[in-house]
Amino acid sequence: MQIKYLVKTIFINLLILLIINAISAEDIDPNTIPNLSPDELCKLDPNIIVKNFNLLTPEQKECLVSNQIGAVAEANPTSLGDLRQYNPDSINNMMRIKRGGIWDHVSYQGATLNKDGTISGGEIKDKQGNIIKNSQNLDKEGDFILGSFEFLAKAATELITYSNVDGTKIKFNIPQGASLTMINNDNSFETTSSPGVESEIISKCPGPLIYSALEQDSRLSITKNLNSIYEFSYGALEFDANGKKQLLRTERTSKAEIDPCQGFVCITLAPEAKFDNEEQLDSFYLENPETGKDYTFCLEKKEGDGYKTLNQFTLNGIINFMNYEKSKLYTGTDPDTTATFTIQDGVARNFKVENKKDSLVSYTFPSESFTIQEEKERYVIHEPLLTIDYTLDSYSSITFFNTPDMWVDKKILYQTAQKNSKVIFLPFAHPEIFIYLSKRNSEQYKTYLK
Repeated sequence: MQIKYLVKTIFINLLILLIINAISAEDIDPNTIPNLSPDELCKLDPNIIVKNFNLLTPEQKECLVSNQIGAVAEANPTSLGDLRQYNPDSINNMMRIKRGGIWDHVSYQGATLNKDGTISGGEIKDKQGNIIKNSQNLDKEGDFILGSFEFLAKAATELITYSNVDGTKIKFNIPQGASLTMINNDNSFETTSSPGVESEIISKCPGPLIYSALEQDSRLSITKNLNSIYEFSYGALEFDANGKKQLLRTERTSKAEIDPCQGFVCITLAPEAKFDNEEQLDSFYLENPETGKDYTFCLEKKEGDGYKTLNQFTLNGIINFMNYEKSKLYTGTDPDTTATFTIQDGVARNFKVENKKDSLVSYTFPSESFTIQEEKERYVIHEPLLTIDYTLDSYSSITFFNTPDMWVDKKILYQTAQKNSKVIFLPFAHPEIFIYLSKRNSEQYKTYLK
């Protein structure tokens, strides 16, 4: 009987307490709010805080706890005003509960809460002294930081985000003293970085795509077509996977279309930009000279100013091309020039140079010692001229009216000849040439038949 009485008494007292609290939550005298101590205020029901928020003093706002601030934000996010008024730990806890992610900032100077719960404006500082400035729709999901902002690194920092444009994960490695500005929304993704900032662009394919800022105000933007399109300046973009290493370096704005699994598809090189494509002996290098225009080159599809399909290269206009030894194979000096050749296992062959106009236009360098140039002569129009260079001041030459098949292997130029034979052109510095020169005792014999 006593136990039943005790349980009944406890139940009645709890009911009375709940009724009193409910009445106090609704009927508290607003005039008493400004006189409450911080300890008294933080114990109040969040609904009382929401109802009487405009009556709070600055000192009282500073002592609000996360659930009270969260209730105000839930009712009207913009009413919170400048977040510097509140305890940063309370703001951190409120953001963790409502948004998720890692919030560990020590100040929110001038920052405000948006209607969607994200943060904009002001200057936000973390425990390492790193600063986030001029943010728009700043948000966090797990380890990811989202929105647009300027980041100033007082300590070496790693930030992770994902591009809303193409869904790739991007990890920024920001050295001490460096800065990063990011714009990330549904329509665009763009960064502006100081030297040393490295961006790892990660997709479902093996190996990240690496973007490195080389100079101040290095800019990278990502748009989406069939593949992702990367447009950048003062930087280097590198793909390294599946036995292929590709690198595009530029100061002026260049562009690259990239398949995340296969690498570069098409590139647009600004003047002075360089592209490396390293695949053992099938490596090649492109350089757009200072005098060139923007030059588009595609791999495995016939588009652009130049392109590579299987082992055949077609180069139009002004561009420099080097082989796997970084020896120059072609330089175009006129936009109306077209050169074609093939490279397989490091051997270059089937050279052809054509032009629409009657002028000295282009040079093909099968090796360091040989030049094929196209020129107009009285008896030769648009026919390649094979030149064997022996010194900078003098050379001997052989003109071919119908160009036979030519190829280069180990700096020796070979050419098919009649009766299943071939002509071998030896550079002047080649050891074997002295044997034949001593036999002939004349510099006019620089070739022999096999």
